[in-house]
Amino acid sequence: MVLIGAGSLTFTPSLLRGLISSGMAQEGALTIALVDIDPNMLDMMYEVGTRLLEGFKKMRKAEELKIEKYVERRGALEGADFVIITIGVGGVKATHIDIEVPRRYSIEQTVGDTVGPGGIMRALRHIPALLDIARDMEDLCPNAYMFNYSDPLTPSLELFKGRPR
Repeated sequence: MVLIGAGSLTFTPSLLRGLISSGMAQEGALTIALVDIDPNMLDMMYEVGTRLLEGFKKMRKAEELKIEKYVERRGALEGADFVIITIGVGGVKATHIDIEVPRRYSIEQTVGDTVGPGGIMRALRHIPALLDIARDMEDLCPNAYMFNYSDPLTPSLELFKGRPR
């Protein structure tokens, strides 16, 4: 299982906790590959994951689970069965711009991650990255399932309509 965008303080700890306590982790060997372009955040989330895993192993759970980390996603994707994407292209700064620019033109939106001008801008940033990931998956793990856990979900879904998985 590959988690792309693993440096997320918001999503990664709860995803790791859920994966480590899942039936897949309890029933057999499972590897969770953490991928992030920010090595500092990647190291932090890797530490969170290994500490969670140590706690489960003390309870004799998820004993065969392994956690790995990668700055480059292609090494993690090879042979993967599942890919969970939690990327945030442009980071917090870009999200603030998505809200502030429309506000200058009297368009108020509390969050601009899926709709309105902010959602369009977010889609324009994320869709190329999602397509790059999908292409790598076609090459390295063509039977894997992709779960996009990051917005803009609706515009992203339109990309993959009619495509298998």
